[in-house]
Amino acid sequence: MTTGAGSGGAHILVVDDDEDILRLLSMRLRARGFRVSTAASAEEGLARIAVDPPRAVVSDVGLPGRDGLALFEEIRRTRPTLPVILLTAHGTIPDAVEATSRGVAGYLTKPFEARDLMAEVGRALALGVVLGLALLGLGVDHVKLEVGHLAIVEVLELEGRLTALHDYPDDGLH
Repeated sequence: MTTGAGSGGAHILVVDDDEDILRLLSMRLRARGFRVSTAASAEEGLARIAVDPPRAVVSDVGLPGRDGLALFEEIRRTRPTLPVILLTAHGTIPDAVEATSRGVAGYLTKPFEARDLMAEVGRALALGVVLGLALLGLGVDHVKLEVGHLAIVEVLELEGRLTALHDYPDDGLH
């Protein structure tokens, strides 16, 4: 299922087996201008990624069948620049440390504030840009990151591909 007003915002895939959580997260993300797709399982999420790749994935850890960590591992194997944020109702600090050490872009314990979700999504999108630049052979010295968010680079997308970077005046990177 894809929801959202137009295609102006970044595409986010939300994966959770709880229909109420899917609806709530979709509503919060759409309200911030994101285009949202949803999936109720890891398998459905992977199928959606293959058809309409998102810029970031937000997934519950406790999915039936293949769990959120297994989903992350498959995404990392097949699409290494696609950032994944994991959500859990039963998270611990060691779980979060383990997940982030494996490369998860963000980790939130339920319940969480909408602003925390939006901050994680912003960081994940910035990380996706940096990983995409690295894949294109551009060093991360082309990007200035401040406290986990993209500060001076505007990413323009056309047909799902990174097409241009806009340098701001006096950015110190010239």
